[in-house]
Amino acid sequence: MTTYKITTFKVSLQVSEDIPKETSSPKESAALLRAIYADLDGDQEHFCVLALNGSNKVVGYKVLASGGMTFANIDQKLLFRAALALGGTSLIIAHNHPSGNPRPSPEDVRITKTIQEAATLLDFKLLDHIILGEAQGFYSFAEEGRL
Repeated sequence: MTTYKITTFKVSLQVSEDIPKETSSPKESAALLRAIYADLDGDQEHFCVLALNGSNKVVGYKVLASGGMTFANIDQKLLFRAALALGGTSLIIAHNHPSGNPRPSPEDVRITKTIQEAATLLDFKLLDHIILGEAQGFYSFAEEGRL
């Protein structure tokens, strides 16, 4: 008899009372994300996904990539694996700009479009892509009509 070893992964839930569980606007989403990013190094980019249910309640999040000062390489397979594992139906993606300027780069615009197309194929709704800048500054693709 042949024995097979299959690699798997484990998803666990960590509850934090400091992080709001609902978001109904880009401003609320940015505030929620700031609570998550507070524990991450501010001198490098980090890319994160929030998974939401049909009532826009956050069911989980995952920091998908941490990069350098100007770029965090995102693997979309990891993004959608996390979204599926977290049980979301809608997504908000986010990253920070250590420079403090939240305006999207051409690469930010390109990856947003690519992720939106993939989300549609997988029956997810991409609600927003938020770029966090310094202080309370942020850029919302949804608020700017780019989604």
